[in-house]
Amino acid sequence: MYFWIDFKFNRKFVKKKKYYENAFLWPTELIISIKQIKPKTSNSEKYNSPLLKLFFNYFSKILPRNYEFEVLKAKKRMEDLNSSNLFFQLPEGTTKYFENLNKILGITSRSLFSSSVSCQITYGACCIQDCLAKYMGFSIVFHYGHSCLVSILNCITWIIYIFIEIKYDFSFLLESIEEIFCPEKDRISLTSTIQFSSELKLVKIFLSQIFMILNIPQTKPLSPGEILGCTSYETEKNSGALYIGDGKFHVESVLLFNPNLKIVQFNPFKRSLVLLGFKFTETLSERVNFIENSLFLPRQVNLIFGILGRQGNIKILRTIQSLASQKRFKKSVYMATEIENDRLNVLNGNSKDLWIQLSCPRLSLDWGFYFKNILLTPFEFGIFTKTTKIYNNLFPMDFYSKIGKFWGSYSILSLQFKLECSREYFLLTKKYNYFRNFILASINE
Repeated sequence: MYFWIDFKFNRKFVKKKKYYENAFLWPTELIISIKQIKPKTSNSEKYNSPLLKLFFNYFSKILPRNYEFEVLKAKKRMEDLNSSNLFFQLPEGTTKYFENLNKILGITSRSLFSSSVSCQITYGACCIQDCLAKYMGFSIVFHYGHSCLVSILNCITWIIYIFIEIKYDFSFLLESIEEIFCPEKDRISLTSTIQFSSELKLVKIFLSQIFMILNIPQTKPLSPGEILGCTSYETEKNSGALYIGDGKFHVESVLLFNPNLKIVQFNPFKRSLVLLGFKFTETLSERVNFIENSLFLPRQVNLIFGILGRQGNIKILRTIQSLASQKRFKKSVYMATEIENDRLNVLNGNSKDLWIQLSCPRLSLDWGFYFKNILLTPFEFGIFTKTTKIYNNLFPMDFYSKIGKFWGSYSILSLQFKLECSREYFLLTKKYNYFRNFILASINE
């Protein structure tokens, strides 16, 4: 039985004193505090009340119907953490929905006082702005639209990852895919970005009526079927792949890792089906030329540590520094949010040096020809120093893979290189703290 005790009006919803008499105009759950004596209220019952769901269904009409922003989850986490200041991060395509999300949370929440949205470009979860939010006085960050790439244990504020799920009609896909692939011989893998991955299992059920062999590959810690622009899967058994998503940035990682794979892209927004192609040989020869031209440069290594969110990884930085010391390179470290040609020219002067960027491998692969200086990735620096080699003429797309090598974010250093300083023991630990290692690295130098 429920007992209503101590009616407390929330002044946030009551602008003038005369509204106190007409308090019944507001939802009961929003203007009074409910104390329940028997039985005890659990968190699930608190946020699954019919009245609250009714209000969320009403206010969610201002958002697109096929988008799932998990507003109830945001409200639950915000009130559990007792946070009044929120910091939002949304991808470029969904930033226009910030005002609507702010309205819904402002009306239905008791504790929300102020909220802000990041104006910096959010390329992915690696660009999470927990340091900026802490500096601006925000206690919680809502990161929309990306996977949990950066562990919340290594962040200095509360991080709430919210996956934006997009529902779409794939009836056109089922009618046309049979004309592109052979139902009896082709082995097809289903992939997509995180926004469309929720429908992959349903797509597989319908396609299994036509095709004999279907699978949804998974590169941990990503979700099944999810791919990133810097992380994808490698397959030798499959002869084709179906990619669901818009744009070509993410699917190009599959093409770089599997150049002989036949990939078809289904765009849910345009309802188009396109057979993709990629000039892999030109890209491979271009990168090989960059590595060969690096042999004629002075033995000076300039490392660019990306500080846009958490793009840069301190573990990769210490690994490359140790490798450069072994090969007797002079090294220097620069920190930058964006890599621009003018900045590199100013730092270099008239000379040409070797630059290694630790932000994102796709910056070098996609924009390497744009820079006057040679800009390599940690993997290419391993080829340059003869520490590793190109396996089967492939560029590994495993930057956020659990089984990645020393150039990956989740790699575990098992004495792949002989470390010079005995105090660098923290490189061998699987779980590490970002700021503690950064301080220790500064002390060692």
